[in-house]
Amino acid sequence: MSTAIRPSDVDWFRAIVARRLGLSLAGDTTEFLTEVLRRRVGAVGGDCDSYLSRLARGGLRREMGPLGSELTNNETYFFRNAEQFAALAEIVVPDRRTAGAGVPLRLVSVGCASGEEAYTLAMVLHDLVPEPSRDFSVLGVDIDPTVLRKAESARYSRRALRSTPAAAKERWFQADGNDVIIAAEIRRSVRFEERNLTSPSPDLWRPGTYDVIFCRNVLMYFTPETAQAVLAHMTRSLAPNGYLFLGHAETMGRAAAAYNIRHTHNTFYYQRNGPAPTHRAAPALVPAPGRAGPPPVRAGRATAPSSSSAPSSSSASASAASLPAWNRALELLQNEQYTQALHAIEEFPPSLREWTEARLLCAVLLAHCDQVGRSEQLCRALLDADGTNARVHHQLAQCRELVGDDLGALDHYHAAVAIDPGLAMPRFRLGLLARRRGDQATAKHELWRALTLLASADPTQLLMFGGGFDRQGLIGICQSELVASGGTP
Repeated sequence: MSTAIRPSDVDWFRAIVARRLGLSLAGDTTEFLTEVLRRRVGAVGGDCDSYLSRLARGGLRREMGPLGSELTNNETYFFRNAEQFAALAEIVVPDRRTAGAGVPLRLVSVGCASGEEAYTLAMVLHDLVPEPSRDFSVLGVDIDPTVLRKAESARYSRRALRSTPAAAKERWFQADGNDVIIAAEIRRSVRFEERNLTSPSPDLWRPGTYDVIFCRNVLMYFTPETAQAVLAHMTRSLAPNGYLFLGHAETMGRAAAAYNIRHTHNTFYYQRNGPAPTHRAAPALVPAPGRAGPPPVRAGRATAPSSSSAPSSSSASASAASLPAWNRALELLQNEQYTQALHAIEEFPPSLREWTEARLLCAVLLAHCDQVGRSEQLCRALLDADGTNARVHHQLAQCRELVGDDLGALDHYHAAVAIDPGLAMPRFRLGLLARRRGDQATAKHELWRALTLLASADPTQLLMFGGGFDRQGLIGICQSELVASGGTP
């Protein structure tokens, strides 16, 4: 007989989970939570009221792990997001070995699930820390003892190797029937512990303990308050100049003040209190006007930019004398005279031509003129000079969309949001992409965020990235798409 679950039970369950596990389960999750609650009551035994009462009082301690696994996605595999492991191997580990010569390297995989990430870290480290000084350790922590037992067994299906380089497959995995087993040499470098990240763990988060923390796709499940608390613990436990890797869709919030953002290998990561990275200077801007063509998105008219959006007289790269030239280029963009605007940029004084915003405007205009490849090339040159420019990532994402690379677009829209969570247009595009692939929950979340940000968005940013829509037009589209996704404006 199925367990009867009332709406009030689900509300209570949601509140308990937020308090005990720090998980954010707001929005349209009632049906999902009802099914999870029914399964857990059935697994534990008794009735729903008894289960919830014991859970609320802090009982059922062993229930926290299975419950956390039910409410989050534990799917992982070896060498997932390989670009982050490339940054680890080529930038992070050499830097930490130099900084702490003779001191063992310590890494932790937070929310390690069944261990693939932790073992991947050990595989990368094994080739970088030569014998006889091969001294490093990897700790994997997770709330669920069931997945940790799997991690400790080191036995995996062959599907878990789907992104593993051939050399690593041959070197570190031994076939055993339909499964594979990790080599003992790697297993000896990794240990696992059961931990609830929302519980006090002073021994886990001892100050200055870790050189590198991987905490990917964990914070995204937490309430904002819990995420910030966990980030504070991790920041304290990182050694000076240590590194933190998050998931592509995750942001730092107020914890970002303690870090320098790094951008290499087409990925972002964070260095605690480290020196700003040294970048190559961007090449000179030499736009080549092409025939005028349709913009990526067009309808209506754009709002004229405010005078405050022009380069200030205090700018080192754009003086007050440059203001008329800058405003003229924006006016041509507003009037959809894209080729003329490119010619206007060619006439900019040298100080303005070297300004990042002018280079970005050139990239926007090139895309409008059907020169998407050149627009993308310019964006990538700008990111070589400064990988932390959210608007450049947004424009590069636009280019990726125009050539049909939605996955590439998603990466750069997420990067833009990670760098500047208050930027409206990447949220807007993420919502539309989610709608396109049928992900209504993500569409609702991103479109709602975009809607709240559009009202105060900078007019020049809307002019450059709105595809011809003015503020009210973008708000109207956002509202209609939100309703179509099942949300409420």
